[in-house]
Amino acid sequence: MSEYSDMINKQFDIEITQFNGNPPIACDHITALKLLREFKRDSIDFTTKFWPNPVGKYLPAVVEGTMFLEQESFVHDEAIKIAVDRVKNTSYQDVAHAFIHGIAKGIPAYRTALPAYLHIKNIPDHNDDRLRDDGSHTAPYCSFCNYQAASVETKMSFMWINAMQYCRIYEGGYLGVQNPADSSFLLREFLKMPKVVATKEDYQLFKDSLALAEQVQGDKKIGAYKEVLQKSKILPIKAREYQPYLDILGYLDILHTDEHHGITKEFIRGQDMQEAEEYKNDYAYPVRFWRGRNGVDWERVDELFGGIFK
Repeated sequence: MSEYSDMINKQFDIEITQFNGNPPIACDHITALKLLREFKRDSIDFTTKFWPNPVGKYLPAVVEGTMFLEQESFVHDEAIKIAVDRVKNTSYQDVAHAFIHGIAKGIPAYRTALPAYLHIKNIPDHNDDRLRDDGSHTAPYCSFCNYQAASVETKMSFMWINAMQYCRIYEGGYLGVQNPADSSFLLREFLKMPKVVATKEDYQLFKDSLALAEQVQGDKKIGAYKEVLQKSKILPIKAREYQPYLDILGYLDILHTDEHHGITKEFIRGQDMQEAEEYKNDYAYPVRFWRGRNGVDWERVDELFGGIFK
């Protein structure tokens, strides 16, 4: 940590100590969402608008519950146990219904719980492989499951947890494939949301939108399917939501290749998701490898949802 960053974090710690001693009045939920969006804009201009400035303007949204002071911080084994417990406290039917409902009704946050649930469910029992005999860590994350604890920089922790919250609420973004802590956070927040039940019509809309992928032929990439979806306007999805949504279709093994599968049938280590240079693009593993000729894995769609929407 640089001297400058050390100074910033100390200033942040003083501000939060004052906050804990005399918190502001909570704002209403609509205002809290506006503050979350403002945080997102400020964090994009990180060096001038977020990092050197106080966070006080966001704190009414922390009291209200939409924003957070910091990431959860646990040692590896405790973090994985908490994540697994959250899966046990979550119904598969609930997350499956939420996913379809989130697509059909245009609510991004409902789309993140299903991949998070399946990601954690498939993590095998293992020990933190960073540990030396003396218990000290040899690397910042477990190379088996990619678990990485909260940043030791307190202001950075504030930034990351609220960046994830923005992605969850406004983009339906799913970050957990790189860190089980992210999947655990998404499940924690999902369990706070109202339970929803998707309809057969919602499910049919989802399938109709997938069928449009059949228009993408040969070696055309996932971006071509995105263009087809956007032009069709079949789904009530905003422009910023398409890429995270298509990433999730890859994670769920709905769009994949024979060589590259998602994270929901079996656990895949982060280092095994690395791609050759020619495949690099803005999309996540495995959908970045998808080509029109691969089509839609309709068997997987039925495995995920068919039993629910008979």
